[in-house]
Amino acid sequence: MVTSSDVLRHAGQSLGCESENHHWAKISDYGNSSKQCYTRHWIPDRKNKQFAYYDGVVGVIEWAVVLLPISEIGARLGLAGRLKGRPLCVYGSTALPDGIIPSTSISTCVAKAIMTVALRAESPSIYVAAEMPETCCPGGLAHLGFMKFNPGIKYFVSTGSKNFRDGEAEFLRASPELVEENWRLMGKITPPGKFIIIRPCADVTDDPGVRSILCFGGAEQIRNMVALVHFSARSPFREVLVPQGAACASFVSYAAGMIEKAPVDTVFVGPCDPTGNIWFPQDYLSIAIPVNMARRMADDLESSFIIRRPNVAYPEQRVEV
Repeated sequence: MVTSSDVLRHAGQSLGCESENHHWAKISDYGNSSKQCYTRHWIPDRKNKQFAYYDGVVGVIEWAVVLLPISEIGARLGLAGRLKGRPLCVYGSTALPDGIIPSTSISTCVAKAIMTVALRAESPSIYVAAEMPETCCPGGLAHLGFMKFNPGIKYFVSTGSKNFRDGEAEFLRASPELVEENWRLMGKITPPGKFIIIRPCADVTDDPGVRSILCFGGAEQIRNMVALVHFSARSPFREVLVPQGAACASFVSYAAGMIEKAPVDTVFVGPCDPTGNIWFPQDYLSIAIPVNMARRMADDLESSFIIRRPNVAYPEQRVEV
């Protein structure tokens, strides 16, 4: 069976395009296998639905797939994880959608603002940009690519320096040199647009170029979502990572493809930033998913253990250890 993920893989190779929410099709010129095209720019023949017009010629439709809209992907992931919070999507934009507010209207911490949108149904969607109307965490802006890291931060997050913030230190990293090495290994951080938009998947109708999907849940919920990632994964090791970094990077930057040297086609579980423990629920985790992998998970859901063996995924009766 051909899935939407298969279509995207072919389309990306053939057209250099990974747009979604369109009718992708594989079309041959009169069945000529040497002249095949993966395209969304086609019109079906009303008299004979086996044929289609594209690029001024008539071709034979070998198959066509309607890709899931973002709202449906979010709904399926919410079902997979039995999530209480709203699945969120991340994308870049040159303009602000109606009704959106700056993240600083909720918190100076970008990560805390994001989680608020997920867990509070009444919270509006948010944006982050280089210029914010109120004070925003400079570390968050740096991790989202809107500014460079302050050189003194390497001391603050490691062992401290009397020349930066009077020696205050978070002791998150063993040395400032290690922090610098981390920055080098990450490479350039590039925001996907003038504004980074974080909004519930359910609110998205026409896809604006969503980069990733973000979900929050309890340990069992996220374990099951990770198992769904592995359902059709080839490698048992590389598709899920728990990387070091700020919570806003775990939520947004890694999965949204903003980090130059971060692995692609990888799901990121977190956060591994204890400075957020004061507001991040003790029994929660985050899972940030590149949109193509989120689509694959949504496609796989009905065939997976979550639907076919729900009592294994979410047992009604449990055995104590």
